[in-house]
Amino acid sequence: MKVWVCIEEPGGPGLELALHRDRAGPVVTGARRAGSWLGADRGVLAKTDVGDGTPLAAIVALPWSASRDAWLEAEVCGAFIDRERIVVVTTLPGHRPPIEALLRVAGRIAPEARSVAIAAAEQQIREARERYRRRRAEGRRTDRPTWLPAEQRITGTALHSTAERRLSHLPLRFVRGLRGLLDDDERILASVERPPDARRGLFDWRRGKDRRAGLLVLTDRQLLWMVDHLPPDRYLFDWGVDAQLLPLEALSGARLEIDHAARLTVTTAGGGVAFPMPVEQEAELRAMLAHIELFLPTPALRRQYAIEVAELDYTRWARFGQADEARDRLDALRTSTPGGSAAFFAPRREGVKHSVAMLLAPGEITLEVDGAQRRLPLRCLRAISLTLSPLVGRVELAASERTERFSYPAPLSAQATGFIRQLRRTWANA
Repeated sequence: MKVWVCIEEPGGPGLELALHRDRAGPVVTGARRAGSWLGADRGVLAKTDVGDGTPLAAIVALPWSASRDAWLEAEVCGAFIDRERIVVVTTLPGHRPPIEALLRVAGRIAPEARSVAIAAAEQQIREARERYRRRRAEGRRTDRPTWLPAEQRITGTALHSTAERRLSHLPLRFVRGLRGLLDDDERILASVERPPDARRGLFDWRRGKDRRAGLLVLTDRQLLWMVDHLPPDRYLFDWGVDAQLLPLEALSGARLEIDHAARLTVTTAGGGVAFPMPVEQEAELRAMLAHIELFLPTPALRRQYAIEVAELDYTRWARFGQADEARDRLDALRTSTPGGSAAFFAPRREGVKHSVAMLLAPGEITLEVDGAQRRLPLRCLRAISLTLSPLVGRVELAASERTERFSYPAPLSAQATGFIRQLRRTWANA
């Protein structure tokens, strides 16, 4: 077994090294001149837990003493164990450790501690790693999504992917869109950011020349595409984003086309969806395509999402004077549609004459407008499109035969995105 050891106490003379932000390599910060060299430094094993949050102690046999806080990959060659302490013995690959008496002195091993063979030491490490994983899972913060690194931990050593660490450099409107559409325990695998084209006019995107700033995100659950709802300006910097999302379970194919532009196209049972990018980003898109192809074709063993019945706070619709109507119409939908889970109500308001009640059930979504019900099978969906803007919210459910659209006032954005997350999971199950 090979393990990573962090040196905490160098045992002999040597140079102290550190990283400096203005230098490409390590910098010598001092020298240790005193002390006898017994052939081993003291340290700890990465991602282990003795039971109280403390990592396993280790000694590593070296031909010369290392630097404090240095990391090295070592081989396990045994351990010392007593009732209160475990010290793993490791060595630099290819180096012969000193005799046991010197190891005991170097590791400050109690006389009553017994020496164990490699197999017993490796079992202790496996158990310590499992304790570490359990403690990290139990101690995970619930007020911050797992995929979003804390500001102070956006570093190369954080427990996040490269795409997740890039979030610190994205415009906040994109991060805000992700917070609305990703599950808290979802993980981001890859992303490609499309820069805006300042040469385009404000509404060129309506004429098929869409070069607003965009972000293509692949998670372990969905493919998500976001673009600026409108380009930021001096009056209101953040107009929100337009988004399209597709669950990975619904994907049936993917391809990359290169001509005057680059287009990554994915297909579902309802048709294809293209994501246009500058041709200069071909390499990034090919890397994204390679990630997507890992989920194709759809495996026989598929994840099934737990769909919970969501309770609604009808006071949200009181400001529109339609709280009672929302309750009555959604209750009627639940009565007529067995197995209903998530529901949403888009109220009437100025410029919108009709309200829409929606209920999500296994395999389909039901929309009720003025007493008329329309059912849309989820297996026929091509994509879910929505607008997350401080001006208005819109949702478009594009299917192979027809498309359903509805809008909602911006104050109901949190309820709408919660409904969309449930819709994406139910679509994936279908």
